[in-house]
Amino acid sequence: HLISQGMPVRALHRASSDISIVTHVFSYYTENAAQRADQIEWFEADIIDISKLTQAFAGVTHVLQTEKNTRRVRGHAVAKGLREERHAPPTF
Repeated sequence: HLISQGMPVRALHRASSDISIVTHVFSYYTENAAQRADQIEWFEADIIDISKLTQAFAGVTHVLQTEKNTRRVRGHAVAKGLREERHAPPTF
């Protein structure tokens, strides 16, 4: 939604994350999924690494936190529900 409105989007991911899954998920909602996914500024960080988070939040004015609950189905994680919260960026 934010990308389609031309808003800049920065997303955190772990080193072990497969961010190509984002393109797959976007494909359910738009025909130009790869183009939309390429507009995300990916930032590799662990949420317990304060120095990395300080860098990640540089210039950020709004934070959208998406937390998912998952369950296992045949060995795959499946989202049970999503909860979104909007916050001002943290100060370290």
